[in-house]
Amino acid sequence: MTSAGEASYELWTGAGLNYTSKGKLVGSVTVNYSGTQATVTYTLNSGFSIEEAHIFAGDFKPTTLAPGQYGHTVYFDPFATSYTATFDVSDSNGDGVWFIAHAVAYGPGVTNPL
Repeated sequence: MTSAGEASYELWTGAGLNYTSKGKLVGSVTVNYSGTQATVTYTLNSGFSIEEAHIFAGDFKPTTLAPGQYGHTVYFDPFATSYTATFDVSDSNGDGVWFIAHAVAYGPGVTNPL
């Protein structure tokens, strides 16, 4: 994000390489950025839940696409239908702030986790 505000994104499972035609829409992720702090919220559609969440929130472009290396990982037992995390992050170099949200999701028709 290059300025304060809110943005929402669809959360898909089984949509490798972002081919959503091969996946299933399981929920959404909303990022609310104030300019110094960001709140990332996962909201799962009815019948779906997440076993784990991985979030990257930083000033500099991420150097990895490996979810386990994003810097914030949480596991749910029992599985969760929503999750919110808050991060202190601001743009010190003028290129915006960067976010990645990933999850392992389960529910009807989901054979492979996200």
